Amino acid sequence: LPIFNGKVTDRSGLSGALMQLSNQSTNTKDGVSNIQVNIDADARAPHQAVMSALEAARDANLSNIVFSSQTKK
Repeated sequence: LPIFNGKVTDRSGLSGALMQLSNQSTNTKDGVSNIQVNIDADARAPHQAVMSALEAARDANLSNIVFSSQTKK
């Protein structure tokens, strides 16, 4: 399940939260939101969960996406 600001949510909740942030954000001069979406998924994360997060960001018109990774220990 996606986690947004430390709280577990579903795809619908994530979309709604990102839309709200996008609507409240300050846009740069070219009209693009200055919000950065960080997606942090380990090897156990289902591919569909990552795709859902990307789709939620796209639906909110957010294009500054960062993927985090961790080194194996």
